[in-house]
Amino acid sequence: MTGGLDPHRLTPVASLNRVRIVDLPGVVLPPEVCGAVACDLLSASALADHLRSRAGQLGLSAVRAAEPDVLLRRFDECFAHPDSTIRAAAEGVARQFGAYLGYVLLTLKRGDSANRAVRPEWGDGYWRHWGGVTRVRIGGGVVAGRLGPRLVAHAAQTLTDAGIDDCGVQLARWPTLLPLVGAARAMPPAGPSAVVLDFGHSFIKRACAEYHHDTLTALRLLPAVPTPPTELTTEGVGRLARYVASVVADTECEAADPGVALAPTVVVSLAAYVRDGQPLLRTGDPFAAMATIAGNLEVWLSERASERAGQPLEVVLLHDGTAAAYACAGVERAAVITMGTALGVGFSPPADGLRPIGPGFSIT
Repeated sequence: MTGGLDPHRLTPVASLNRVRIVDLPGVVLPPEVCGAVACDLLSASALADHLRSRAGQLGLSAVRAAEPDVLLRRFDECFAHPDSTIRAAAEGVARQFGAYLGYVLLTLKRGDSANRAVRPEWGDGYWRHWGGVTRVRIGGGVVAGRLGPRLVAHAAQTLTDAGIDDCGVQLARWPTLLPLVGAARAMPPAGPSAVVLDFGHSFIKRACAEYHHDTLTALRLLPAVPTPPTELTTEGVGRLARYVASVVADTECEAADPGVALAPTVVVSLAAYVRDGQPLLRTGDPFAAMATIAGNLEVWLSERASERAGQPLEVVLLHDGTAAAYACAGVERAAVITMGTALGVGFSPPADGLRPIGPGFSIT
């Protein structure tokens, strides 16, 4: 515990999405950064909006109206485009958004008074903890592909230019799969294989984790499925909860291999803060709203997934940022930031109690 911040039992207050950059004395900030919140600078939709504004320079006019995930995939191709002007425009976007990430990290590390004043829900303990972070791992769909290394390098350079020399910024291993890897590490001892899932706001990633004794040896990926749009009504949230249970059960059946028994425990990374089996309510968050379904959502999901699968299943819920940090467990004074539909955050815990990753670990 650090003055209100328990880095391994996070609550919605820990979110980075509302971190606002008011001023960084000694650093010349672009006009669009002054007063902006982190999510509006670094989310997938923020990047997609910027790409639309520069679609002509990037050769993306034909897909200008596409959904962010489609636009970001096409943007990735710009870095290897045969036209040097398109490549240069793509490098400019990477440089700009890398600097944005750097400014957010500077805000967190320095804790300047102007930025503290607009985040009153963070006591001194939050700022002290971030000030003591010496390693930051970046993951998420935004940093997939060619953009990731470039964006992270520019963020690191922004810190260096501002005189911060005690905080290394790196692209995480498996940047788009961190919560799945972390969920697999959190699996209790039970059999050679187990299902793990990562429920995001856009897609649900699924995998079968494989173990040798206590060691995680492989992840066998299953096709992702879309997360349905959800109205924040009693009916809409109930439908979402039933869908979550059905995906858990159906994935358990799909992953089953003749002759290999799957563990009855399914670890689920959820895009919501979770405490003792229950999402913590948060305005506008459909996964968090599932807390209204039952007094313990883990138990509720377990019962319905078991019923659908025709076998006993136990669902374990993890906050997705914490699951991502589990993938990096054992790295001291480290934070993990994921950049996707929104910003996720977690802090690397000790490796004790989590499955170690084998030296030949593979993802297929």
